[in-house]
Amino acid sequence: MQNNKGFSIVEVLLGTILFFSMLTTILPISIQIYQEKKSLYDEKLIHHTLYEELKKAQGTQAIIDGEKIQHSIKNKKFSIIMSVEEPYVKACAQWENFRTQKEVCFYDLP
Repeated sequence: MQNNKGFSIVEVLLGTILFFSMLTTILPISIQIYQEKKSLYDEKLIHHTLYEELKKAQGTQAIIDGEKIQHSIKNKKFSIIMSVEEPYVKACAQWENFRTQKEVCFYDLP
């Protein structure tokens, strides 16, 4: 370019288009990664709590079939349902993540 006093309109438009096209692809990807990371962290906490509740119930030997226990960890609400399926004790946790309703079950011998 002959004019060296600043940027031409073509350079400014190309730079702006490039910036916004990168922004519209990187931002949704980073939001998705953040949501998945938080969902995995919540799931790990729920698994740990479910394991602890199952061990606590094993120690008391007083499991009420169909007992529902409400929990909340870091503003994530979930419920644990205990039941007896001979010869096992079944503990299931149910919660909703940002997409669907999820459930996980652990089994233990009484």
